[in-house]
Amino acid sequence: MPSLRMRIAALALAFALVAPSLFVVVEAQHDCPGDGCEICFVLAAIGSIAHSGADIPARIAPLASVVLLVLLCIARRSCVAEQTLVGLKVRLDC
Repeated sequence: MPSLRMRIAALALAFALVAPSLFVVVEAQHDCPGDGCEICFVLAAIGSIAHSGADIPARIAPLASVVLLVLLCIARRSCVAEQTLVGLKVRLDC
């Protein structure tokens, strides 16, 4: 069974992937005051990122590699045995 750290990391990653989509859905029909609307600016930025799909892997690759490295370190820690022969007080001289 996955450890609590792995569950929290998976939940945080899922939230990070879903949060921008939820923002777009919730704010799509907002009450726009007109010029200088910050919500319209963010929605336009999200739209421009979505339309420039070829540039996304080149921009996200360094960040994705760091996130993957951190997740692998967390996974490695949870897989390492925490019990040793000394900790279990096993005698080897018998």
